[in-house]
Amino acid sequence: MTTLPSNPPRGTVFVEIDGKSYQMRLNWHGIAQIRRSYPEGYNLTDPEHLAVIMAVAMAHKHPEMTPDVIMDLSPPLEKAIDAVTDLINFSWWGAKTPPERKEKEEAASEEAENPRKKKATAA
Repeated sequence: MTTLPSNPPRGTVFVEIDGKSYQMRLNWHGIAQIRRSYPEGYNLTDPEHLAVIMAVAMAHKHPEMTPDVIMDLSPPLEKAIDAVTDLINFSWWGAKTPPERKEKEEAASEEAENPRKKKATAA
């Protein structure tokens, strides 16, 4: 399974499972459905939670992809978690990234542009 290019402004993530591309998107109805399913919060490392979220996100384009079908296909967990994480971030934050992630990306970019600056301040 690979993650294909996404469309953050529309909140769409494409994920490949067994060589087929599936579109995932969370609108407000989907978010509400997930919150009703997991009122105490979901755990993306739990394959059942992950499969339910993926099924909700695929329902508009791929209604045949139920949680049971996704569990049977057993896509690699890390790739599925990455795709769902991107999907959730897009649904909450839109095209921008969450503030803490953006700060880390900016710090990493600054360090890459000026590696000596970090070494000088670490001494």
